[in-house]
Amino acid sequence: MYTDDSSMPGTGETGAAYCCQDFQGYSAVGALLSNYDGEVAAIHSAASQLENCNNPAKVVFLVDSQAAIRIFICSVLEYRHRPLTMVQNRLNFSDVIVT
Repeated sequence: MYTDDSSMPGTGETGAAYCCQDFQGYSAVGALLSNYDGEVAAIHSAASQLENCNNPAKVVFLVDSQAAIRIFICSVLEYRHRPLTMVQNRLNFSDVIVT
């Protein structure tokens, strides 16, 4: 799963996108936001889209922001003690490697 963002200098208008072999998507994230906000939005949107997959498989996220993927992983792991969502059931975050 490739994710990325773009932010317009000066206006801070930010967009997010994701794509993989089976689907893709993009959205306007908002104004006066940083690239970090766009990266987090792209990862979240991609993971949410995975909820709708009928054929769960291992997923590799290719992200150019360590901070964004780390905060996403931490937010998922933080809620492991609560009832799991479909995304948490289908994605094995114990196999995550961040370099």
